[in-house]
Amino acid sequence: MRLYQVMSLVQDPDQVTADLIKDLPLKPSLDASILAHEATEAKSLSNADEDQEPDASEPFPIQPLTESQLLHDQTTLIPEFIENQRVLEDNITTNEEKDTYPQSAYHEYSQPYPDPSFMQPPPIPPPSTTEEAELFSNVIMSWYYAGYYTAMYQPFVKQQKNKAYFKRYQVKYRRRREGKTDYYARKRLVVQAKNKYNSPKYRLVVRFTNKDIICQIIYAKLQGDHVLSAAYAHELPRYGVKGGLTNWASAYATGLLLARRTLTKLGLADKYEGFAEPDGTVQLIEAAEDAPRPFKAFLDVGLARTSTGARVFGAMKGASDGGIFVPHSGNRFPGFDIESKTNDDELLRNYIYGVHVAEYMEYLEEEDEERYKKQFSTFIKNGITSDMVEDMYTEAHEAIRA
Repeated sequence: MRLYQVMSLVQDPDQVTADLIKDLPLKPSLDASILAHEATEAKSLSNADEDQEPDASEPFPIQPLTESQLLHDQTTLIPEFIENQRVLEDNITTNEEKDTYPQSAYHEYSQPYPDPSFMQPPPIPPPSTTEEAELFSNVIMSWYYAGYYTAMYQPFVKQQKNKAYFKRYQVKYRRRREGKTDYYARKRLVVQAKNKYNSPKYRLVVRFTNKDIICQIIYAKLQGDHVLSAAYAHELPRYGVKGGLTNWASAYATGLLLARRTLTKLGLADKYEGFAEPDGTVQLIEAAEDAPRPFKAFLDVGLARTSTGARVFGAMKGASDGGIFVPHSGNRFPGFDIESKTNDDELLRNYIYGVHVAEYMEYLEEEDEERYKKQFSTFIKNGITSDMVEDMYTEAHEAIRA
């Protein structure tokens, strides 16, 4: 029987009729003959006492089930029903509660229950007439209490992982557990095309720390990753960059330093000089005539966010302008307009030469001098003003290419 039909049957006893019980969809194992048998027994009892008027102040006593019906309930109905009956009887302590709850058919099986507080269903109102009382059999009561327990507590049962789950559980890679490596991306950056045989696949790895920028050319072997060359932002002071070693312009300079260092090591520095005077346009290195193809590397950003204008793309732009062929588009450079699909070359050039840093220095110096002294203390210490920032990075680019 469906729970909402039983609840409507109980909550509004004035509408209870025999036709309603006939129309209710019973469980296949709950045959209608059981209800008919109970109705017959209740009718015979009412005929025996027809001379006696029922006392309306007392609840109608529900007749106990026979042994066959009891066996049927114990084997086919919800197993928790008997336990629920015990709980109800243990909780009925006062005379008022005894009048509210009907007597249970399983009183002879009642045993002390350790913790009866897990289920407290509401009381069933007593039937008002003898005809309605015939319909309130123990079977209907059992469906009411069992349905209440299922609706209230079964949705909150936790799914326990069993022994087989833990026996078959396989942990992920260590660097995935530590949150250091994106193996989905690494697989595509490391696996080389099968027609290239033993040719390695190079990666331009860019990582940022609080005070430094790390750029490396890495290729993978079975024994592990091998670093071909590396460049760090803390090397920039020897080329004239006195401060701001982690901004966008310094990321570009670090990528440029890596490109020139790598091509010099491979003997390609003279053949692929890149773009000595970057103007902010998006352009890639093309193969030169009568020369080896350009050195090719793919950008590896790791777990960094690849949002528009991110500093990792500054390092990539520096490596690309330095002579390394890094396949990319301008969609993530500063100044890219997503609606018109165009790049703002002037804005990108300002980022390369640190003009945006100089503009912020001027703004902060006028608005909040105390914060300006704190944030640009390194520039102030080395005598770098906002007018000198662009020239500082221009001279650094020339020194790196020298």
